[in-house]
Amino acid sequence: MKKEKNYVIKNTIYCIKYIWKIDRKYILLMIVISILTSLFNIINLSILRYITETIAMQEMRYFLMIIGVMLLLSVVIAIINGSANYLYEPLLQNRIIEKIQGDIYAKAKTFNLEEYDNEEFYDLYYFVAENGKTGILNAITLTTGILTRAFLKSLNHWSISTK
Repeated sequence: MKKEKNYVIKNTIYCIKYIWKIDRKYILLMIVISILTSLFNIINLSILRYITETIAMQEMRYFLMIIGVMLLLSVVIAIINGSANYLYEPLLQNRIIEKIQGDIYAKAKTFNLEEYDNEEFYDLYYFVAENGKTGILNAITLTTGILTRAFLKSLNHWSISTK
């Protein structure tokens, strides 16, 4: 079991290094998207807290100001997050996929044509050609998600300890 964990960790690190060599912006963009999504959720939860506090204090002016600022922040974060998700991420993914496929086909050229008659070899080659890019991109998404959750947990722990 421990050997499998090491294997998974080594493969994930390899994927991160590979993508980092191709385009660093993709990894950074994925981290920013994860953080912005989390901030969006935190702001929405904070809105509920401020609503209940201001209703209890019956300070309508303060209530409207806080709600306005938080809604504005939510809209700005949603716009930035949407732009990153639907404009920049697909462009960077296409560049990465193109490079991955180029590397796979460059490696495929080094093999003797007789190897492709071997069913086991061809099945493995086809599997890598079809699924390699998806696996690498999923490893990056998973890793950035883990890093973001760790960041938010530490932020949450810090905010609780300062109260």
